[in-house]
Amino acid sequence: MREIKLKKFRYSPGYSDMRGAQHETALIKNGDGAPVMVCRDREDHASPAVVTTYAVDPAAFSDFEAFIAKKNVPALALRAKSDLFATDHSPWSYYIEYDAVLFGKKTQKECTISEYRI
Repeated sequence: MREIKLKKFRYSPGYSDMRGAQHETALIKNGDGAPVMVCRDREDHASPAVVTTYAVDPAAFSDFEAFIAKKNVPALALRAKSDLFATDHSPWSYYIEYDAVLFGKKTQKECTISEYRI
């Protein structure tokens, strides 16, 4: 199993909103190296973004890293292309930025897993 050192895990839910609503949750490590969850929400173009930061238990962060590696979650980005695609819809997506360590060699990687793969 390849070891993964998570840098960022970001989720944006799918929604159909032309008014500029924006919703995103990211699991990252802050400047001190402590894991935190950052939630960013905006109701429309005219509204300010509301950013809320939550502390995350380091053990839970490590468990999540192990889950991503064990289940090979980044491989989902390579699945078959989608038959359908909606252009008037903001699809859900996950973005993962990580260091993969295999046989002591570290490689920086990133992937995006979206509702539609085109």
